[in-house]
Amino acid sequence: MRTAYDRVHYPTAPQGFAYPARLGALAQLCGAPAPRARSYNALEIGCGDGVHLIASALEAPESAFFGFDLAATAIASATSLAREAGIANVAFAQRDILDHGLAPRSFDYVVAHGVYAWTPPKVADGVLALIGEVLTDDGVAVVSYNVMPGCALRLRLREAMLPAAASDSDPRRRIEAARAVLARIATEKRDAELAGEAETLLAKDPAILFHDDLGEIYAPVGVGAFSAAAAAHGLDHLCDCESATLAAALSSDGPRTQADWLEQEAARDAHEGTRFRRSVLVRAGGERDRRLVPTRLAGLYACATLTRESERVWRAEAGGRLATDDGVVASFLDALAARGAQGLPLDILEGRFDDRTD
Repeated sequence: MRTAYDRVHYPTAPQGFAYPARLGALAQLCGAPAPRARSYNALEIGCGDGVHLIASALEAPESAFFGFDLAATAIASATSLAREAGIANVAFAQRDILDHGLAPRSFDYVVAHGVYAWTPPKVADGVLALIGEVLTDDGVAVVSYNVMPGCALRLRLREAMLPAAASDSDPRRRIEAARAVLARIATEKRDAELAGEAETLLAKDPAILFHDDLGEIYAPVGVGAFSAAAAAHGLDHLCDCESATLAAALSSDGPRTQADWLEQEAARDAHEGTRFRRSVLVRAGGERDRRLVPTRLAGLYACATLTRESERVWRAEAGGRLATDDGVVASFLDALAARGAQGLPLDILEGRFDDRTD
């Protein structure tokens, strides 16, 4: 079966949030069992041309990676790229989410990026059912999806573009017609917010516009609805990959129960207009205590680009600042600044986390 992704190539890139090492660290910080850090099995659902999975395989040559996609041309491209690069620990196949043929509890890490909110309800549910089937007992998965109510503006633009784009079956002309509508909305500025959103879409790769915004399915969901759908397949929504969301969950006065946490996240989405989530899933297992417990830092690494600004203040590359009067922490920050992106094991703080967690 020839898909829209066979007709128009979807550009892909490595996704830092979905690397197994990061997912394992998130699970550990939030109190869930973390799978093996080495010699694990990882799966990507809807892997496209395999760029992310190949990058992941390069990072962990002792582990095994498998990706599948319904688009035959994407799988052919992924297979060719892996072969040309000489990467032996990754494999690809053309398969259907609803007929995947994978063994139960066979993957420690599962990634489904850019799939869930762009498929019919039966297939979207199939993504979560698949994860519930193949995830190991201490496995970790991540699913990305568009979120309501933040995507309300995007839905309005989609409704404006579709009539113009529907008049032609040629992908190039469909894209041109849609962009013309966006350009008019951005220029007229009758609605400032809508015009700004139109400008954002105009800046996107036309192929991404074609698939993400002009595709047959565009189904943003609320975080509560997503979490409930995951729970129906024996999965807990543990956290999200965004740093602000994670920081709020891990604070000492953070939400104590799953229901409290989901209520907090729904309120955050409504207040901040969240448009996209990268939600981490694990097997269901009682109430979750996401508050930061010092012992959970053991075995993890810190990574930052820091510059010492004064005797007690360090400036981060993104503009934030860290300050401390603690000599041990100060020495650690100096060492971290010297190492940069290479990172440092938190264990060098000699287990003295209890009074230095914050």
